[in-house]
Amino acid sequence: MKSFYSTIVQMSLADLEPFDFRKMAKQLKAVYGVMKDGRWRTLAEIAFHAGAPEASVSARIRDLERLNGIVHMKRKAKQGSLFEYRLII
Repeated sequence: MKSFYSTIVQMSLADLEPFDFRKMAKQLKAVYGVMKDGRWRTLAEIAFHAGAPEASVSARIRDLERLNGIVHMKRKAKQGSLFEYRLII
């Protein structure tokens, strides 16, 4: 598996300008920490445990796959119109 931050570190400064890099890296690590057990969770559950907004959690889940090759799955939750996510590790 790639180093957790190896791909992010290789980005050019121009790529990082619009981002608060430290906040993004902290959220990425927190989301990974919550999801690394492979259990199904809603965005609200992940956000609660990671201490980040749901929109940021959704983006960090995509970043895990895009930047680190960590695949995630998504399914419709049993209740309402929510979705659940899990990492495939």
